[in-house]
Amino acid sequence: MHSGHIKLVAGDHPTFNDRDIMSACNHLTIRRMAGWKVCGKRSANRQFTGLNSSGFLPHSHLLKDWYMRCCEMMIERLNETQAKITRLSDQQEIIVTTNEPYTNLRGQADRYMHIEGFFGRKIKSFRQENATGTALFSDDGDENKIVMFGGRSYSDNESMDEIWSAINSKVGLVEEEETTYENQQPWSPEPGKLIVRVDDFSDEESGILIEPLLNEEGDIIQKRKSFVDWEKDLGLSPEEILDVSDGSKIEHRNEEQSRDVIVQVKS
Repeated sequence: MHSGHIKLVAGDHPTFNDRDIMSACNHLTIRRMAGWKVCGKRSANRQFTGLNSSGFLPHSHLLKDWYMRCCEMMIERLNETQAKITRLSDQQEIIVTTNEPYTNLRGQADRYMHIEGFFGRKIKSFRQENATGTALFSDDGDENKIVMFGGRSYSDNESMDEIWSAINSKVGLVEEEETTYENQQPWSPEPGKLIVRVDDFSDEESGILIEPLLNEEGDIIQKRKSFVDWEKDLGLSPEEILDVSDGSKIEHRNEEQSRDVIVQVKS
């Protein structure tokens, strides 16, 4: 069974109350974080990108696998005046010509794009030292056909399955990374925080776990309405929690806890 993680406040805090659930991270998010370490970290620093002789990322780069499964649109420059935009969810596509009006794939009419200006800015940004916001893909020797991605981003377990399959086939380190993401903590240990492993939860449930406590008028009176009684439900003594609070001992509870049992809501 998969696990999620919640981070509790242990002791005094300027914003949260003792025992509040500060953060919640489900298994999909942990899986996404671990996948991005493999696919995306090399794009964050130009010296590790593995650029081809044309100065772009090759189509075989894992970052493209990530974008193909997590981005809304793929944009390909066909020539100096035309680009093809593909909606990845259904492969619907349109051809855009410089300074000619078009209706985009979201149904918005009278849109315009200057192909050379648009891609010129992206290429300049991509080639800047330590640039991280743009990723461009092109085959060696084909400087005209450049592919980039945009639109809304999303990821679900199916897309993560495909991404981890690509990682496995291309770099052969899934065994190590799968083990890592199955058991890793989404946050680094820090004084005053206790990380507890619980049964997995959805993104919606994650939002509920970190909702604030409101009064009848809808004003926030406390940062969190959900908490965990670390003494009663986790069996930790005040001395053990004090160790966490002052940083002399950072404890991670490895045994999975049931959210239904330990999570309480303030009245």
